[in-house]
Amino acid sequence: MMKHLLLITILFFQIQVLSAQTIDKVRGQFTNSVVKTTRGAYSSSSSNPYDSELGILEGLFYDLIFVPIVAIPFWSLTVFPEEYSPFKKPLFGQFVLSDYPYQNDGQGRFHKYSLEESIPKNSDIELRFSYLKDESTLHSYKLDIKYYLSHTFKINFEHNQFFEKITKDTYDRMNQSILNIDYIRARHSKIAFWWGGGLSFLNLDDKTFWAPLFSTGLELFPLKPFHLESKWHIGSYAHKGELVDMLQGETGLGFYIKNLKIFTSYRLTKIGDVRINGMAFGLAVHI
Repeated sequence: MMKHLLLITILFFQIQVLSAQTIDKVRGQFTNSVVKTTRGAYSSSSSNPYDSELGILEGLFYDLIFVPIVAIPFWSLTVFPEEYSPFKKPLFGQFVLSDYPYQNDGQGRFHKYSLEESIPKNSDIELRFSYLKDESTLHSYKLDIKYYLSHTFKINFEHNQFFEKITKDTYDRMNQSILNIDYIRARHSKIAFWWGGGLSFLNLDDKTFWAPLFSTGLELFPLKPFHLESKWHIGSYAHKGELVDMLQGETGLGFYIKNLKIFTSYRLTKIGDVRINGMAFGLAVHI
């Protein structure tokens, strides 16, 4: 009996140790062996010294030029057919910001502007704080700041701090920050769709890796007080002639109590081959 208990204890401890290596696996993505990219693998030990550089140029072209300038405008015009150019009027006509979603007769983040209305609100700030615990010993705290510069553009800042318990008194740490500007391609009392670009910074030990990224998102306001949102960032970190793909995003459901939102979401952070995912819970407030 004692032998069985001892064996179970040892196996449980080994499983805990093995599962508590997520951040260490992220470190392994930045080795000098192979480029961790879904757009092809480029060996840094290749006899051609330009292979890695060509891989980076291909990745940067895809992230910064092809997707935001070619693919997304074409997609938005196809899905939301309209006579307007995506660089002129937004789709669905003249909708303006509300102080907070569902403030105006059940309309969402944007409401239909009328001539009787006073000068519409030109900006808005949304602060969000959330917590995630994945299936291992890793958890994270995330801060989101959305600053609407106008009805058509917003600045988005995200900071995600990861903690992973290694031993009883030891934690491994990593943080990721994202800064991007989005063009709100479509806005309506029930829907908003955007795309844009920016930068992602990954701080790991004493190193900082950066990546240009493409961002896109969609939010729905089907019925007061409910809110559905999905937003995603994609890019590639460059390190010593290599590319490490990055995907970060979440899809969630929230409900509003005036300017306060309570929400839950499925969140995914993927760096190279390493996935950090789980259900997040949080609060948001419009100021």
